[in-house]
Amino acid sequence: PQICRLIARHHATPSSTLASLAQSQDKSVKRYVAQHLHTEPHVLDLLSHDDFAEVVYAVAIHPSTRADTLARLIVHNTTMRLFVVVHPHTDEATLHKLKHDKHLDIRHLASSRLLTTPLRTLKQLLRSHACCPFACETIRRHPDASPGDKLRATICLANI
Repeated sequence: PQICRLIARHHATPSSTLASLAQSQDKSVKRYVAQHLHTEPHVLDLLSHDDFAEVVYAVAIHPSTRADTLARLIVHNTTMRLFVVVHPHTDEATLHKLKHDKHLDIRHLASSRLLTTPLRTLKQLLRSHACCPFACETIRRHPDASPGDKLRATICLANI
């Protein structure tokens, strides 16, 4: 198990090896796999069903966790819902559910992420010289934004 932990923590471990290690019975190995930046979304989805809370928490904060996986995690405890509500991949449907959460902080966070700024205003912010991360991220996820605007928003975020 110790060698598996070291491999799961190593920055150069390939995603195929991480996928194999995700099947370990050792919760530390699975947690390290869930924290690793090379872990692919489908592996994170598998780990999101784990019995160990630390593994599932690591999935909830991983930058590659998909929206459908995050949506499934909101049935867990308050801490998990806090992780989900602030995750950049959490979709609008999940945020709308969290907007009615029993905890005030989660409701406020979900509501603030759902602010409905008109697309025209977001585009003006995008075209200004000062890149606004909120505008860029919102345009990237906006269903009515053109592919060109989404590309400009992505480039803007990459240059922040």
